[in-house]
Amino acid sequence: MESPLTSKRPRRGLRAWHVVVGVIALVALVIGTAVALPNWNFVRGPIAHGLSAALKRTVSIDGDFKIRFSLQPTIELNGLTIGNASWSTRPAMAQIGQLRLRVDVPPLLRGRIVLPEVHVAQASIVLETNAEGKHNWEFNEGRAGAGTGEGPEIGTLVIQQAQLEYDDPRAAMSVALAIDSDMESEGGSSIRFAGRGSLRKDEFQVEGRADSLLALMHQVKPYRLDVRAVAGATKVSFAGTLVPFKLDTVDGNLQLSGKDLSKLYPVVPVPLPWSPPYSLSGHLVHNGETWKLVDFRGRMGASDLEGDFSLNRHNKRSTIVADITSRRLNYKDLAGFLGMPPPHTTARARAPDQEREAAKRAATKRALPDKPYDLTRLRAVDADVRFRGRNVLARDIPLDKVVAHLTLKNGKLRFEPLDFGVAGGDVVSEITLDARRELIESTADITVKNVDVATLVPALKANKASAGRMGGRAKVEFTGNSIAQMGATADGEFAVIMAKGRVSTLSLLLTNLDLANAATMLLGGDQNAPVYCAVVSGKVSDGLFIPQLLVADTSAEKITGEGKIDVRDERWDLRLKADSKRPSIVALRGPIRLEGTFKHPKIVPEAGPVVARVGAAVALGVLLTPPAALLALIDPGGARDSNCPALIAQAEAVADAPHAPTAPGEAPAKGTN
Repeated sequence: MESPLTSKRPRRGLRAWHVVVGVIALVALVIGTAVALPNWNFVRGPIAHGLSAALKRTVSIDGDFKIRFSLQPTIELNGLTIGNASWSTRPAMAQIGQLRLRVDVPPLLRGRIVLPEVHVAQASIVLETNAEGKHNWEFNEGRAGAGTGEGPEIGTLVIQQAQLEYDDPRAAMSVALAIDSDMESEGGSSIRFAGRGSLRKDEFQVEGRADSLLALMHQVKPYRLDVRAVAGATKVSFAGTLVPFKLDTVDGNLQLSGKDLSKLYPVVPVPLPWSPPYSLSGHLVHNGETWKLVDFRGRMGASDLEGDFSLNRHNKRSTIVADITSRRLNYKDLAGFLGMPPPHTTARARAPDQEREAAKRAATKRALPDKPYDLTRLRAVDADVRFRGRNVLARDIPLDKVVAHLTLKNGKLRFEPLDFGVAGGDVVSEITLDARRELIESTADITVKNVDVATLVPALKANKASAGRMGGRAKVEFTGNSIAQMGATADGEFAVIMAKGRVSTLSLLLTNLDLANAATMLLGGDQNAPVYCAVVSGKVSDGLFIPQLLVADTSAEKITGEGKIDVRDERWDLRLKADSKRPSIVALRGPIRLEGTFKHPKIVPEAGPVVARVGAAVALGVLLTPPAALLALIDPGGARDSNCPALIAQAEAVADAPHAPTAPGEAPAKGTN
């Protein structure tokens, strides 16, 4: 963003300074012999006319014109008005209540303008840039040769009660500042400023201190700036230096805080999702085309963050490179990546749009987030980001770590890999989201490695059951601009395998509604049953996860299952049936059903078989004797062992098969690597 103090354009209008000051000083010298004249207002017209001709703007002097003569005469103009550029809708660029100049005459005779002292009071200055990039501080519009010459040499600049307005419609920015010299500073030439403005319709307040405006004349000397700005809940402060007319050289300390990092876009062109409240600080450096925030530290929600961040704007598309580490990561703080609002706490209130989304999610019956990803942001920049979460806070999921490498290029986002350390193992994913079209086309290849089932399912661990470790793989393709849309269009295959473990016998008996043996376990203590294998594999088609193999074979029970998981309608429909390998006196042997919605699932016994067995028991009790009623509840057992090697081989073939979407009812594609 260009400003009148940082523009790299040729310094137009500097020759006008020669004319402006020269006209005033020479007039003063010509009439120097008439020192005794009590009133010099008669020269206001000629001087204003000369200034108008020099600046190609309308200039008027409506107040007193005063001169005190010496080799450094003092010239005072009151009520000076300088007209605006022809394209502006505002008539005046500058209105100055009092302008007092002390002019060094000998250098002026040699072609140099030296002003030992300049005093400006009660000034109102408007600086503007139009839609074509023209600036109203560029004088001599359309005049050939404009912009040559040197500016005046000023010794001391004192500003009192000045108002500065700046407006740039291209950047959607406007600001109004009150400026005064800081008389407490050395030499009284540094300034204090305060004001308010708007950037892309977001209002902000700003205040701070800076070196004298004269320092801006030195194009290679660092200019000291201490500024603080507040925009809603976002606060930013910078204390450091910049080189005037060369803003590619910035060096200082930056502090940044707010309710949501995504609100920084597009001022900071980083397509971040929703975040919880944050506070960051680091060393800001701008050199050439690259902005760097070096060694930053801070917090985001309940998580800490540290690392390095850079933004290169050399090409048409900006490039982000970041390396970020969290020593203590709360996984819920990453909810924004899935389109969900971050967690709310008493100490960390959410942003208003996050609160609205949270209220919407609380009112709906659906669980998957339907907030669409912003395609414009995904296409705006390229990125290469590495993230490591070392100590993960998670109550309901036993996460050990999070490691991610994210690349974004030309609207194509890749996670290679996205690695979650889960229950002593890893869930490693390679995910691609192609946002170059109106609907995001995505693929996911997910591998489960060496996950400890007892840690993953705390109920098994509580029963002192070592449930072994499991692995698996899923390869899925989907289309959509939100998690809900993607899930509803999923296509692919999946398989999960566990072999040679042990599981709680009590859990298995209750799965089978085996009341007698369950009571024995409760009285005499639980035991572990060897797990020969547990295999789940199947296909995904149009958002339907359909298991074609669902078998858990142990020494006590053989459990089989069927049904589907409907992601489109977010409903469970699974049926688990257990066949006992041991005799039992009281066994209802009713299958278990997993039903309901993703948001409100429920596990219930299947009513038909249970009612039939209880009804048979009642009938036998009426026709014979009460003990005879138990005959209907006796299960002799005898379920056969499964062929685990064959089941595992079949599941592995599904997991390793190249993806080939199939229609509902068709067999999934099989193959090998």
